[in-house]
Amino acid sequence: MQPPRSGTVPAGWSGIRADLAHYARIHGATTAVAKVLLPLRAPSLLALAVYRFGRWAYGRPRPAPIALPVKALYRVLFWTVRKLTRVGIAQTARIGAEVWLASGAPLVVMASIGRGSVLLGSNTLGSGGGPGARGAPRLGERVVVGPGAVLFGPIEVPDGCVIGPNSVVRESLAAPGAYLGAPVRPFDGPPQALIPAWRAP
Repeated sequence: MQPPRSGTVPAGWSGIRADLAHYARIHGATTAVAKVLLPLRAPSLLALAVYRFGRWAYGRPRPAPIALPVKALYRVLFWTVRKLTRVGIAQTARIGAEVWLASGAPLVVMASIGRGSVLLGSNTLGSGGGPGARGAPRLGERVVVGPGAVLFGPIEVPDGCVIGPNSVVRESLAAPGAYLGAPVRPFDGPPQALIPAWRAP
């Protein structure tokens, strides 16, 4: 599994535009009006936009007269959008391109998420682990995380894994496949049986 590297994590305006285009494709927003109204249908897009701005704001050294107002604006936007949407994406997270986050709140993300992955809502991806071994989850590409699933600690989830609803993942998964349970165990059936052809609301 190759989690998103720092150089490949979209940031700033280009990252925001790419996310908007991706969400528009998923939600079938083809007109300018539909795209403007998209954050009402998918509030998590706002949180993702603030995250991309935060990556840009903290991404490179800047003179203090510029850096301080930019970072202050990011913090105001972060807490405002988190309160409105109940979706919080830490600026230290590493989220690749074409990631879709459901707006099923609460959603807390402090992790690395690979390209094309999907979080289906009410998820927590948080830091954890014992002293000297703390860290956050690292998801590969095209990972699907079911509603209510929780992942925490310095764990790795391989490309293409499907995590079933309400599952708890606290250890790295050995191989791609479908997983279910608390704690998770390999699921014998096809991945589609866990999360049938997900569709954005």
